[in-house]
Amino acid sequence: DMGSYTLYRSTTAGSYGAALVSGLVSGTYEDNTAINGTTYYYVLTALDTNGNESAYSAEVSASPAPLNPALIQHLDATASNSVTGSPVTEWADLSGSGYHALPAVGSVMYPSTNLSVSGLTGVDFGTTANSLDLFSALESDRWLDQTSGNGFAVLLAFRCNQIIGDWNDLIGNSSAAASGFGLRYGSTGQLVGYLGGKTITRSDNLIQNGDTVVIAFNYDAASGAYELWDSQNGDSITVGSVTAADFSLGTAVTLGQTTGSTRYFDGMVGEVKVFDNMLNVADFAAERDDLMSKWIYGGDLTVAVSPVFQDNMVLQRDMDVPIWGTSLPGSNVVVKLDSVIVDTV
Repeated sequence: DMGSYTLYRSTTAGSYGAALVSGLVSGTYEDNTAINGTTYYYVLTALDTNGNESAYSAEVSASPAPLNPALIQHLDATASNSVTGSPVTEWADLSGSGYHALPAVGSVMYPSTNLSVSGLTGVDFGTTANSLDLFSALESDRWLDQTSGNGFAVLLAFRCNQIIGDWNDLIGNSSAAASGFGLRYGSTGQLVGYLGGKTITRSDNLIQNGDTVVIAFNYDAASGAYELWDSQNGDSITVGSVTAADFSLGTAVTLGQTTGSTRYFDGMVGEVKVFDNMLNVADFAAERDDLMSKWIYGGDLTVAVSPVFQDNMVLQRDMDVPIWGTSLPGSNVVVKLDSVIVDTV
């Protein structure tokens, strides 16, 4: 007769040591000791009332992430009365954290002369070096000091008016890619993200004058993995890893220009989002799709799944399940089936 279940957990696929928990009699168990960002592999065994243990079940894996990554700054130029003055004296933080964007160098104007491809106005950084402080040197510690952090994510919607002949710094705390954090594009339109001396460069589907672009950066402090996504390409690049450290450098995080006086952004910014935790796959996709639908497509990025997929349908076990449907070009589609998540375009 059936007695109980034993659950095994490992960080290595196919290799299990001592049981995580034994004597389970209910159909659910919550693993409260898992560390965010770490991939775990689980198997079950069954024990009868005589203590005879079965072989391992099929293995499943999961990587926990914070349930509610904290949105600590949200700037949206379309929000009523969120931008004060022209030149701008304050761009209000809508997250409730109080990290309002304030003047740094030169004069940033509102509303912008040029609109996004979807017809929305933003904050105009002009044709010379002008910038806003997003976080002071002290405030930036909240998300860039990752010595004991959970990672972070940054998303940005902007329009490039004119590419300058030097680096076009968008956001960051240093113009030197050898340290700190930054997002920018080069004189030929190649998008670059850098953190702690590691750099991701996109040399395909280059940014051009007049383009409206959404970019998203996601850093997992636990594993060191970092990801750069952009709407020009519709997918992500992940190169190597960056060991968790204090990336704040004791300098402010600025928008429109960082620490290089000849490296600045000529264009308008419509929206900025900063999270002080990494985003899981589904949340990262949802956030960037929301920005694309607003600033590029001007409508909802609705995914229409084929009507063959319905509630209570029966699937054959141990078989691949093809899933299909439609969405707007360039949108990211995330499919979740039980513990399996597939992120595709």
